[in-house]
Amino acid sequence: MRTHTQKVGAGRNRDYHAIKRWLYDNGVTVKMIADDAGLDSSVVSHTIWGMVNNRRALAALVGRGCPTDILSLPEDMKRLEHAIN
Repeated sequence: MRTHTQKVGAGRNRDYHAIKRWLYDNGVTVKMIADDAGLDSSVVSHTIWGMVNNRRALAALVGRGCPTDILSLPEDMKRLEHAIN
């Protein structure tokens, strides 16, 4: 069981407030991202907070058009950023 709630890896630089603002401004919900990724909403929320780096959640955010500079993508996902732009 995970006992810490610190941000890890690339997620430590993730801008939670900017992501939530982008979601709101674009009429996108966490549930929509979760459905796109085939995940539970809590996994997407934890990814947005930067506590985990779920690649499916991050890919779904990028796929919906979320700016990658606020996502702080893990190194192995930088190619996804360039493939979509």
